[in-house]
Amino acid sequence: MAFSFPVGLDASLLPDEIFAGAYGALTPEERGHIKTAIARSIVAMTGCACPEVLAAQSMKTLRQGFCLRERTRPADWAIIAWGGAYAGPTRVLAALLPAILAGTTAVLACRVAAEEAAAFFPPALLAALELAGQETVAACSPAEAEALVRACCGMAGNGRLVLLGDGESLTPLAGLALQSGTPCRRLGGPVYIGLDASSLPPEALAAKTLRFAHPDAILLTLPSEEGGRLSAVFCGEAAVAGHLEIAPLVLTPGQEACWLWPDLDIAFFQEKARGFCSAPAAVRFDSSNSL
Repeated sequence: MAFSFPVGLDASLLPDEIFAGAYGALTPEERGHIKTAIARSIVAMTGCACPEVLAAQSMKTLRQGFCLRERTRPADWAIIAWGGAYAGPTRVLAALLPAILAGTTAVLACRVAAEEAAAFFPPALLAALELAGQETVAACSPAEAEALVRACCGMAGNGRLVLLGDGESLTPLAGLALQSGTPCRRLGGPVYIGLDASSLPPEALAAKTLRFAHPDAILLTLPSEEGGRLSAVFCGEAAVAGHLEIAPLVLTPGQEACWLWPDLDIAFFQEKARGFCSAPAAVRFDSSNSL
């Protein structure tokens, strides 16, 4: 039976008309930046091939004389949640897209904020979710989010939880995932983006694209004492290779909105089971023989 989120979630879901308003509030250029980020992320996550196989079973006979059986399928549900102060639209997409690409059918994008602020969504964030085809979006108070995660973790099926930002309201959600054994990734702390001004043309530094995509990020001019904590570097094309030594992500003019989270990929949203058994006698290999 397909997983369904608790019925009580319906009261927190955003109405369809709010997405149209957010989409219209962005300029064509801003929507283009988000579309570019989606396209780049999908290619980077899938290795240039859309994963058409959602579930698979296999049996491999190994030279050591045993069989390895494997079964892979999408997780039953996933919740991508972020705190009220979190405002990076393409960073939310970078956590959401792997779940969609993995084939998880019950995916919820959820903004967790105090009740008086829960209804406000930055237009860029809403438009990004709309462009990614994410229809199940909720605004929850911390208490509502806690009740939701507790209910999902207690239901049949295997889920995944991703928490973005360092908001205190997210900490209980991570605790609930730990108690239930639900895999959880906490991508907290401030986002530091280093600016290599020496390698960038003046027009790139003056452009507002980086701030549009990462309005809540802390921009640091390189070299910086925060070098070991950089989430990304923005630099000119010729400087990319060098900055791969100091940051997990390097962006260049035209790619400012792109984002990838280290170690958060399609595999995180998949259930994989393995089994060991003896190989049939007819196909056992003599391990002393060489090819």
